[in-house]
Amino acid sequence: MRVPGLTACIITRNEAGRIGDCLASVSFCDEIVVVDAHSSDATREIAARLGARVIERDWPGYRSQKQYATDAATHDWVLSVDADERVTPGLRAEIESLRDGGFAGARGWSIPRLTEYFGRFLRHGNAWPDRHIRLYDRRAARWTGYEVHEKIVVSGPVGALGAPLTLENFAKAWAAAPFARYFVNTTLLVAMILAVQLVLCTLAAYAFARFAFAGRSVAFLLVLVQLMIMPDVLIVENYRTMSRLGLLDTLAAIGLPYMASAFGIFLLRQTFKTVPKELDEAARVEGAGPLEVLWRVYVPLAKPVYIAYALVSVSYHWNNFLWPLIVTNSVQSRPLTVGLQVFSSVDQGVDWSIITAATLMTSGPLLVAFLLFQRQFVQSFMRAGIR
Repeated sequence: MRVPGLTACIITRNEAGRIGDCLASVSFCDEIVVVDAHSSDATREIAARLGARVIERDWPGYRSQKQYATDAATHDWVLSVDADERVTPGLRAEIESLRDGGFAGARGWSIPRLTEYFGRFLRHGNAWPDRHIRLYDRRAARWTGYEVHEKIVVSGPVGALGAPLTLENFAKAWAAAPFARYFVNTTLLVAMILAVQLVLCTLAAYAFARFAFAGRSVAFLLVLVQLMIMPDVLIVENYRTMSRLGLLDTLAAIGLPYMASAFGIFLLRQTFKTVPKELDEAARVEGAGPLEVLWRVYVPLAKPVYIAYALVSVSYHWNNFLWPLIVTNSVQSRPLTVGLQVFSSVDQGVDWSIITAATLMTSGPLLVAFLLFQRQFVQSFMRAGIR
């Protein structure tokens, strides 16, 4: 089967900053025609240097200019693209597959018009339709309409192009950055912080709830004051402290400022105060010491509160970004949030399909955990609220 030729048609006017990327995305076409409306910048020179056939023409309007570009094509099949639009690798693969099959089955193909950031055609406001015919047989098509934007009318069947469902982007994202190391770092960090928080908060809350000592009210007031201070206010001092301790660029540096949680102390203190003192006294009569009473009486009764607090702590520190970004510099200590930001930076090149796959990978464990344990989570919050 003879493979039909394909012409990319582009209309321009002062598009020097965009035309290069646009032409690069349609370089797979057999011919590129650029119809320029007397640009005052270097649009025509750039297009000619990149191999396009440039035609100068007065600006008669979108519809007429696009029709003129279509008529100037030497091949029967045309791909119409604006200078501010890009053809993504996925869309290119679909078009090339159709071309290899002789564009059989339709005289035109509609293409999704999503934002440029998601890789497909750019939408200029809400007036644009979600799909637009851009790949067509020019012998059966004509540009028409004086609506908000031009459109193509095709005499014959119209097919639809769309990115196929694939898991390939997850594999590409996993291979493009050390996400395995990021997952290990984040898991260790979250587990370390939660373990220390549970121990410290339990002991402090037990002391505030059941022991009378000098300055107890003042100490608890200071704990409450900590709840009123935003963590971001302490970033500079925390950084100086970690630097003096020689802990910069370590998991310990990320976790230390969060290990004494005022919220955890307050939550567990209020829970422990609801435990009847008779249970405490009965345990002491049986010969249990203070720590044994705590372990055998208070901790089991506060289990729903522990689960609720663990959920809050894990979700917060799994998604924490600013402090880890400041205190880490290497892959060995970088958590998922910072690794994802480095991975998606402009310097690395922006491929939003891979970035969104990486984002889903980083948030996936929390989502799966909630789906598996949602009943326990909800019941824990309800019981914690009732207490």
